[in-house]
Amino acid sequence: MHRGVRGSQLDNIAGKIRERDAGDGIVVQISGAVGTGKSSIAHDLAQTLPGYTVTRVSALPWEAQTAGAVVKQVAARLGFTSRAELTDHLDAQDRSSVLVVDDAHHCDVTSLQFLIGLARKSTAGRIALVCCIASDARGQHHVTAPDIVDLEALADEVFELQPLDLQELASYVLTEHGVYLDGATVDQLHLVTHGWPGLVREVMNAESAEYWHQPGPEIPIPGRWKSSLQRRLRSSERVDIETLKSALSAIAITQGDCPLELLNELGHDTTVVDELVRIGFIAVRPMKAPPQVSFLRARDRYVVQALTQPGTTAELHSNAAEFYTRIQRPDEAAFHTALAEQRLSTESATALRDYVETLIGEGRWRSASALLRIAGNYTVDTNIAQSMHIDSIEALIAAGDIPTASLRAQSFVYQASTVQEESMIGYLATQSGNRGVAAGALNRARSLLDESGKHRGEAGARLAARMTLFHLLEWNLRETNAWVRKVGEWAEPGSTTRLEAELIGLVAKGALTQTLPTDEHDSLESPLHIQRRNMALGWLSLAADDPISARQHLQFVPGIEGSERISTWQYAWLARTHFVLGDFTEGAVTVERGLARAERFGQKSLEPLLLWSGAQIALFRGEKSLYEHYLSRMNLPKDSFRIQRIPAAMCRMLAMLRQNNLDAAVRSARELVDIHDEGSILQPGFWPWEDVAITAFLRGGHAGEAKRLLEMSLDRPGLTGSLTAKLMAVQAQLHFAEGDIKKAIALSDEAVEQIETLPMPAYRARILFEYGQSLRRVGKRRQAEGMFARAGEVYSSMGATAFVERCNRERRAAGLGPREKTDTGLTPQEHEIVALVMQGATNRDVASELYLSPKTVEYHLTRAYRKLGIRNRAELPAAMKGIQHG
Repeated sequence: MHRGVRGSQLDNIAGKIRERDAGDGIVVQISGAVGTGKSSIAHDLAQTLPGYTVTRVSALPWEAQTAGAVVKQVAARLGFTSRAELTDHLDAQDRSSVLVVDDAHHCDVTSLQFLIGLARKSTAGRIALVCCIASDARGQHHVTAPDIVDLEALADEVFELQPLDLQELASYVLTEHGVYLDGATVDQLHLVTHGWPGLVREVMNAESAEYWHQPGPEIPIPGRWKSSLQRRLRSSERVDIETLKSALSAIAITQGDCPLELLNELGHDTTVVDELVRIGFIAVRPMKAPPQVSFLRARDRYVVQALTQPGTTAELHSNAAEFYTRIQRPDEAAFHTALAEQRLSTESATALRDYVETLIGEGRWRSASALLRIAGNYTVDTNIAQSMHIDSIEALIAAGDIPTASLRAQSFVYQASTVQEESMIGYLATQSGNRGVAAGALNRARSLLDESGKHRGEAGARLAARMTLFHLLEWNLRETNAWVRKVGEWAEPGSTTRLEAELIGLVAKGALTQTLPTDEHDSLESPLHIQRRNMALGWLSLAADDPISARQHLQFVPGIEGSERISTWQYAWLARTHFVLGDFTEGAVTVERGLARAERFGQKSLEPLLLWSGAQIALFRGEKSLYEHYLSRMNLPKDSFRIQRIPAAMCRMLAMLRQNNLDAAVRSARELVDIHDEGSILQPGFWPWEDVAITAFLRGGHAGEAKRLLEMSLDRPGLTGSLTAKLMAVQAQLHFAEGDIKKAIALSDEAVEQIETLPMPAYRARILFEYGQSLRRVGKRRQAEGMFARAGEVYSSMGATAFVERCNRERRAAGLGPREKTDTGLTPQEHEIVALVMQGATNRDVASELYLSPKTVEYHLTRAYRKLGIRNRAELPAAMKGIQHG
């Protein structure tokens, strides 16, 4: 499988394997239906795990009862003949191995037991066993072994593969088959295959490359799909094939599930339904009211649709339209009426469009989009058809389905000529984080609107609202407010467009004026409007040092249609709120939920906000691989929105300070200063970067830049309590560096007193910890030990285990706090350096942990070697062990 496809799933699996230390094996299960790409993901692990030897074998169904069959394959691949030789080879010092078993549901029990035991009982090597398990369309695992091993219960990690989304599917087809498909074709291919790579491959291979390069190709039916359907139909012994085909045709005309009542009305009784269930075509959903049936395999629906005569299909749609009209489900009735007519007249299209407006008024954008799309495909008038296609995409945007909308909008990118088309392209690019494309399209739309002079109305108001969002992402607050005013002039009073822009304006106004608006609810407000208001108030409360209120506003995320776009914003600021409150467990969950939403709904522009909090939480909790994974995802192009670049630069700066990579930390600090020079990002409370940047400049030896930024940060109104405390703390660092210890201690004490009045333990712990480091460096060890002890208590309450250990290490390095008593002759600091080196840390790692320079670490390490009578780090374990035993 193409490496870019489902890369996060692959990285997640690889990350779990890399986390394991030598002698700590792992068992991973990868499961999914046939065609999900299990084997391909397992194969790609070889490229994702450098330094690991990947051995791949396949379990065969006819060997399920042959004891040790799979183990023999593994041994033969590695050139061994016995299990003992295989064990010695894999469980060797400094050896890292991945054993991949494809179709592990066919693996004999003896082999499974041996391989799981090998991973579990390893003592020296790194051994990962990856088992790929097939499940059927109902999620049930296929097992042919005579004695079932509950692999899922024994696995350390279980990954259930998900299908490709639309964007991933387009990328997969382009990479694997060298074919660029337009959005409509990708959409249709996804409907047929549900995005499973194996099924996509079958469809693509059903025709030549030349076929796929023609415009708008029809999705072919692979021969295997037809023969499979015919074979299963012939397996019926109770109902004749034609009756079964007729029932399947009736089910295939529906958009999703088919009511049993409709099937009965079309002449198909429970005997037919029971037989289709028995031979594996459909499943009954009895919990739905009324009961419904659905295809188990999407491809069966497509094969049946293709094999049903057009006249029969039209008649079935006509009958279905009558049925849905009678049971008062007008949207389904309209859907079937349109397809029964096959070619909509202008009058029919207009009537259908009027009904769509009713759906939109009810907030049912997906249903509206589906009907508009169908109407556009079948409408005779090409101008009306084009307008319907655009409105269909706009409905998807309103529903929050940006990936599908983006694919369907591809055909307009190079031929857009109206305000609506350019505005739509600009908005989709805004959500996707493509700033340059967004700016170009929105500016062209604005020029077209100015030329027409028709600013009032839906097109103008919608464009103004999209400009409002664009400038908020650019953190251009004055321009944001200017466009909010335009929305107020051009939009209808009380319209959704106007209300959404006004709430964006709340954030911009709050950042500019440092004011928090009152929480005034209108009893007639829709749930979506209440959600938008809560997001704005939550963000502003967090910036105003009130994370408790922020959490109250942000924590409820409604699962209603159209809420997806604003929900991702909520998750971003809720994750940040959890971080500030020190609730790292909830924060980590919120980050993942937000990232999943951002990916699902195409909101790439918001990912850095989530990754920023996720990386910091992972860092505090000592989850190194996850921290590095989040950090790697923030490598942004220069032409990104400032709301992307700011958190990415802040996160890199913190990471480089943590790693003691001071040159890189200073580069990130200067990047933030440059971003500020483009337009102020010094609104107190919104982007907490200044104190960390000042620290980076100070530690990197750039006191002049530190002082300039400090002066600029202090010389502004509206400083929050937390920011005042953090700025006093870095001001104290500056005085420590200049030797004014008395002034530095006074400022530090004041900073601690200030931060302890606020419910912000994450900030409190950092101030205490850095104060302790400064005290230790100037020789005030007992005062330093007290600060480290207090910081450790706060970190412990947050579950920040990695930083609790750092506090204890700092206490030991100062010659205080808990430590093992060994007569080594080493100073406390030398002892801590040696302990870290023995754990495999490099000099740079040690420097990062103990807040020293690598050269200082090297100096202390050389002194330790001399005292222990050794020459290098390889001799350290034996020397220390000898002293402890002695």
